Amino acid sequence: MHKSNGTIHGGLLVPSHADYIALCSAVEDKFKILCNLHMDIKGVNVEIPHGIYKDMVNWRTMASRYKKGDFRHTNAEKQSLKTVAQWTLAAHAKLRNQPTPKMEWRDYD
Repeated sequence: MHKSNGTIHGGLLVPSHADYIALCSAVEDKFKILCNLHMDIKGVNVEIPHGIYKDMVNWRTMASRYKKGDFRHTNAEKQSLKTVAQWTLAAHAKLRNQPTPKMEWRDYD
């Protein structure tokens, strides 16, 4: 019999810091705004770069878990959240013809 010991997709689930929970929610809000803005300006859906597909899946898995009240994440999900946050910020800046700000990260784990 196999026991997962709190693992999912090969990563250990650890408690999330409140800042990661807030960032995950903020990225979701900003991603929705980006999608709507892209449709308004360009008339087509935003195109997700192929290189961050896995990050998008990891981020959505983490967001889904948070919505269910399970505030834990894997290291891969934490890194994916950062990748999607930076990409969303860069895509939004590009759409508005602004320079892309670089996010600075603080680790809580």
